[in-house]
Amino acid sequence: MTAYEGAGGPAIGGDTEKDSIAEVAQDLLNLIEATKPANFEDMGYYEDTGSTIRYGCKDQVCFYQESTTEQYAPDE
Repeated sequence: MTAYEGAGGPAIGGDTEKDSIAEVAQDLLNLIEATKPANFEDMGYYEDTGSTIRYGCKDQVCFYQESTTEQYAPDE
């Protein structure tokens, strides 16, 4: 089973031929949806588009901002 963040939110993938995966995946999804996000902020650079991406959560409200005008300076 694999859990990841997809374009529409949390996503879970895996071998659907295994009997136990559906129940475990649903339990994990329920836990993810019930968990309140912690405060954090991060910035990254998407080289394919030259975009600087700032994202995070504050007081349980999450945000995402993408800009192609900011200069990217990798940490050294």
